Amino acid sequence: MYLRKRNSLALASGIAITGVLFWVLFSSFDQKLVGLAREYDRSASPLHRFLELIDPLMELLSHGSTLLFCSVVIFLIGSLLRVKLAAVGKKLIQGFFFSGVAAQILKHLCGRARPRVTDDTVFVGLSLRDSYHSFPSGHTSVAFCFASILSHYFPGLRALWYLSAAFVGFERIEDLKHFPSDVLAGALLGVLVAKLLLTARRETKPLKLDCFDSSNIVFLLVSSALLISGLM
Repeated sequence: MYLRKRNSLALASGIAITGVLFWVLFSSFDQKLVGLAREYDRSASPLHRFLELIDPLMELLSHGSTLLFCSVVIFLIGSLLRVKLAAVGKKLIQGFFFSGVAAQILKHLCGRARPRVTDDTVFVGLSLRDSYHSFPSGHTSVAFCFASILSHYFPGLRALWYLSAAFVGFERIEDLKHFPSDVLAGALLGVLVAKLLLTARRETKPLKLDCFDSSNIVFLLVSSALLISGLM
């Protein structure tokens, strides 16, 4: 037990220190990258028109209430069918709350202005105004937390989980709701929360994906709805 807690603390410290270093380096490119995002937002490229078309659907599917609902559904399905999916749903619910709460606390304490307010790096401290809740990205935090948890249980689909999470971050930048460094911070926060949850106690071994297993089919159908939105 002691060794496991020590390993968890070491892991958390390593991710946190690495995250701070990367954020300091990456934040220097914020203005340039946001400028490119503004130019892209004014463009008439087919990709931009497509993203604008699906944006309302993605906002709905990646909304916090949608993610929590789907996590609860996975947990209930696993419990009713008496399969290990219940463990997946439980960790997703925990990840949603812990990563979401952590992101909200940081948002309110840091008070960073969003790109729609200014391209400059402005931190005003404690703030209740949404326009000053840019750091970190809550959507990205939950997305990467989910991706890390799902990668633990379904390692064969790791690339799919993380690519979907990265797409969430890209959308937040493309919509000028966050600076790139906010998205990076959110991603690191989500991974950190997931790793702490998964190492807190002995976890279920990775689940084998059997295409003919009804419980896995149900799980994949539910999670696919989230993946299409770019949530997970």
